[in-house]
Amino acid sequence: MLFEAEEDSKGKFTASGTHAAPLAPTLTWGGTADLLPLQIGGPAAGRLVCLGSIDVIHKKIDIALQAISGEGMTSTFSPGGTFPLPGSTGMLDGVFSAEKPIPTLRLTLNADFSIDGGVREEVIAGARFRLEWDKITVLPAIGRRLPAIPKMLHG
Repeated sequence: MLFEAEEDSKGKFTASGTHAAPLAPTLTWGGTADLLPLQIGGPAAGRLVCLGSIDVIHKKIDIALQAISGEGMTSTFSPGGTFPLPGSTGMLDGVFSAEKPIPTLRLTLNADFSIDGGVREEVIAGARFRLEWDKITVLPAIGRRLPAIPKMLHG
């Protein structure tokens, strides 16, 4: 079964850290960028694309998740100035499909179809990408999930 993002999907990029090296400017990064679903109109500092598939027999879910932001986080070179710090989800567990090469989480569902909280972390070209999420629980009586906000950390 395929699904698209719900209109209440949201996320957040958070950046924090400092790097100092001899004879080089000190680099500090920080800030937060809120992410809204791509299909929601209006201004936003960041966008979130989410789609996926659920295998109810084998209790597996693939969640294609890509977020990007160009505002909200900054890099500061001292001396040198402050500049926007773009954010990205990283590659996660691979791509959704050849037709939709979107970074994807591949997770196992619990017997009640809930998803345990978790973390994916990777380093790409010296940058650390971390995605974490809280447990997501399905309410059996009405079939709706409890809200969970993934926190995407870049830095």
